[in-house]
Amino acid sequence: NLDENYVKKRENLTVIGVECLEPCSPESFCYRKDSVLPWDGFDLFLTDLGKNFFVEVGSAKGESFLSGLGKKATLAEVDRVKKIRRERDAKFDEKQRKLKPKLSDLPVLLKENYNSPVWAERGARCFGCGSCNMVCPTCYCFDVRDCVELDLKHGIRARWWDGCMLTDFTRIATGEIFREDRGARLRHRTYRKDYYLFEKWGKSFCTGCGRCGKACLTKVVDPLDIANEIYERSRSR
Repeated sequence: NLDENYVKKRENLTVIGVECLEPCSPESFCYRKDSVLPWDGFDLFLTDLGKNFFVEVGSAKGESFLSGLGKKATLAEVDRVKKIRRERDAKFDEKQRKLKPKLSDLPVLLKENYNSPVWAERGARCFGCGSCNMVCPTCYCFDVRDCVELDLKHGIRARWWDGCMLTDFTRIATGEIFREDRGARLRHRTYRKDYYLFEKWGKSFCTGCGRCGKACLTKVVDPLDIANEIYERSRSR
């Protein structure tokens, strides 16, 4: 189902992306997640050529926005962009941390390791602070609350940002919390990125930005570290 509130705002937004030519941080691993370049979702996408930009159009809105501006790229310029991207890929492959299992194998790897001790071990060190949720570009969960004014006649229904690593995320009306264990929360977050949605849509919902690992105070939540540890343990069984 479409989120009408989001769709209305999204329709009024023009998305212009700029290509990354250098890894943005030591924690990033976007090349391993096949997310250095966007699949879609942009109106215009820019590649820095030094004195000018190579612009790719991703929508009718982007085409309209660009109307009357610039000039059509030459074959030489297109070849230059391809060369820049080959060099960029080699640089990212060399500098970024390695993902030991194949990216396409992550859903099966996680499915087969639901009861891995990795979850309990990392969960025991997790604070449950939700920092990873707050910095993640693909975490968008929210709670809905009815806020009543003191006169009991007025109020609002509001969305509150929420996160699956927080204790209250799974609290229901009776007060029961059905995912109280932090290891179970960590497993759910990992499964959502690289199992449930990966299996449904055919691509990882972790972009490899590395923000969660950088924000984590106890260094337990990094998706690449988790995947590598589970992979190594499964091979040694």
